[in-house]
Amino acid sequence: MELDAQLRQLLDRSEIIDRKHAYIRAADACDAERMVARFTEDCRISYTPDGPPLLGRETLREWYSTRLTSVVASSHHVSNFEFVFSDADTATMYCYLYSWQRFAQYPAVADRHRYARYIDTWVRHHDGWWQVSLTCLVAGEFSSDRPLRIGEYLDWDRELRG
Repeated sequence: MELDAQLRQLLDRSEIIDRKHAYIRAADACDAERMVARFTEDCRISYTPDGPPLLGRETLREWYSTRLTSVVASSHHVSNFEFVFSDADTATMYCYLYSWQRFAQYPAVADRHRYARYIDTWVRHHDGWWQVSLTCLVAGEFSSDRPLRIGEYLDWDRELRG
């Protein structure tokens, strides 16, 4: 890869990470509008391995808005960013998530702690990078009001390994 292309990828990685951090800040602020701000209109989102995906930005906005009504505090952290560029304008980003949420019904509803891996697809448009898809694979989640989730990510990279 030539130096110009390497530099372009470094700048692209930085922009995508900045956009992911903006999404995380919006999640901590319980701001569904800002959370979906850089998703494409036709985005595809999956938070459960066997459930139907959420299709479209408006569907995603409504889904976040509904779930955030009972959240009174949260803290999301992402790290370990990895990128695979399929071409100059399409990138898959992998990163890890730790999140904590406190709910209005606390202590009747326990805090939620989630350890997960995001797999995001991003595309370059004329005005920057936009998120096309988000998949959240949960390694472990602790909460009293939901079924135990563990080990969803164990085979996440099977397609990459061949």
